[in-house]
This record gives sequence, C-alpha cells and structure tokens, in this order.
Amino acid sequence: MKPSDVIQAVCDELEIDRAEVEGRTRQQYAVDARHIAWWLLAQLFGMPAIEIQRRFGLSSGTVIHGLRRVEDGEDRALNFKLRQVEERLKA
Repeated sequence: MKPSDVIQAVCDELEIDRAEVEGRTRQQYAVDARHIAWWLLAQLFGMPAIEIQRRFGLSSGTVIHGLRRVEDGEDRALNFKLRQVEERLKA
C-alpha cells in the first residue's frame, strides 16, 4: 500500500473527487475527507505533519489542526467516516 492508495480509499469510501481532497475547498465534506486522509497517512506511514503539509500544499498549522481534530475523537460523524475508510483499507 502506498500513500496514494490511502487517499484513493478515502475518496472511494466517502464518494468524493480526489481533486477536492487534495484541493483547498472548505466544504465540510471535503475537509472531513482531507483530515481523515492526513490522519491515516500519519498513522499508517508515520508521515510527519511537515511532509503532509508539503504533499497537500497547506500550512503546518492547518495540518496539525486536522490531525488533532481526528485524534481527539469528539466528532462522531468524522469518527464514523474514519472507521468506514479503515474497514475499506483492511478489505
């Protein structure tokens, strides 16, 4: 599995265009998908925030916020989406 496979799994499971995940749109569905992708990249590949920042062309603060948002687990809808993507990756 490669980082691009993880990003694609997020896109496929959440039915979102890859350009929206890799882009800068602030639509909540795209932000959720982006944060999930970042968190999975960090967890599965040990990818540091600075590398995720470079890959997506965003500020490190933005990436760190997204990682923390997933990590804190307070957003139930986001957690549900994350679990769906994780199941897809296991299959």
